[in-house]
Amino acid sequence: WFVPTLKVITTTSRYELLSNEMDVNAGAYLDGVSMEDLGAAMVDQSLDVASGTPSKGELAGHSQVSIWRDWRQTDTTNLSAINSKSAPTGTPIPIHGEISLPRSKFSALISGERAATDHVGLVMPTSLCSGQVAEMCAKHLSDRKIGFDKGISGYVALVHTEGCGMAGEMAESMYSRTMVGYLTHPRVRYALLLEHGCEKTHNDYLKNELDAAGISTTDFGWASIQMDGGIDNVLKLAESWFTQKSAESPSPIVADMQLSSLSVGLVATGPISENCATSLAGLTRQIVGEGGTVILPEDCELFGSKPFRAGTIEAVPSATTLLYGQRPDRPGFHIMETQTDHWVEILTGLGGTGVELLVAYAAKHPLQGHPLIPMLQVSGSASCKSFHGDDLDLEFTDNSDEDLATLHRLVLDMASRKCQPKARANGNIDFQFTRGLLGVSM
Repeated sequence: WFVPTLKVITTTSRYELLSNEMDVNAGAYLDGVSMEDLGAAMVDQSLDVASGTPSKGELAGHSQVSIWRDWRQTDTTNLSAINSKSAPTGTPIPIHGEISLPRSKFSALISGERAATDHVGLVMPTSLCSGQVAEMCAKHLSDRKIGFDKGISGYVALVHTEGCGMAGEMAESMYSRTMVGYLTHPRVRYALLLEHGCEKTHNDYLKNELDAAGISTTDFGWASIQMDGGIDNVLKLAESWFTQKSAESPSPIVADMQLSSLSVGLVATGPISENCATSLAGLTRQIVGEGGTVILPEDCELFGSKPFRAGTIEAVPSATTLLYGQRPDRPGFHIMETQTDHWVEILTGLGGTGVELLVAYAAKHPLQGHPLIPMLQVSGSASCKSFHGDDLDLEFTDNSDEDLATLHRLVLDMASRKCQPKARANGNIDFQFTRGLLGVSM
């Protein structure tokens, strides 16, 4: 709503398809209208909008802004080292130490051979340009409770800035890999992809990526704002597709599952006290020791903590085991490459790996959570607890054993859908694909 915008389209046939969203049919010139008449009409229309007449975009009820993102690499410095970096092997890192708590289970939703901590409907925009419409679509589906009788808890749109405004082979590969990771995420019961219609990473682009990964494209819904005739038609198409998918699917079975079925992302900002690091190391040992997966981003603050290393891997890791957004083939202790230190980009990459729960240590202030994946936020910092205690899910004490037991119980409760993180309840969530070191803004 900040700046009214007149949208111009260049062919009459496409204008007729999108007449509720497009302001000016420049294709009328091709149909015989003179440039003078067409230009005069557009000037009059511009004056009307400047005088307060709503544009089509305003009437449609959506708008968007994309802020310029700085390029990480502005010259050839370190370029050879970046391009020659070896790919991670995917082999988990062994950790030492015994589990200190009894083996435990969480309540999972079973659908076919898949066990998940929740069932969510995902409306995935393929680019920035379809992001706000995807968000409208997710709200529409949630309001109508489509599939709620079959175990769907709600709908999410992962709005992002990519698809048109980025370039670079490395950035595109990270985007594609992470997109596929979300489309096949354990928490996602059904997913529909929504393109605008003129972006670089349109529906067919993603179909090719899914095909290359050996994933059937018929498992997903596909919609196009342009080709399907605008926002209203897209909302109807999405509602019809999700309704049909829900009707065709049996309700999930609720069953207790061991921690070997759980994948958790562990992130932290520093500094971290010894007691807190000891508790987080204990949680890591517990999950990995029971056959589950724990994934940390490279350069995580926890690697600088001697108590955490002493309780897990001893030495600071020299290499990652996973690419950004890469799904691990084997459970265990993994480290994901990040390339940048942007908090939201790190969470987005971890989500692409398939983690179903995030545990975040906040040293100074509350951190943004994730729109799809619950993030349990903890802190042992006196100032953070004093000023932001209401935003934390758990306040650590000076007793690492008791803190570990409490944290472990919270993880099980959140994995069992018994509670929701405060960051989500407060709306403090965000999502952003990384462009890495070599991606550029366009």
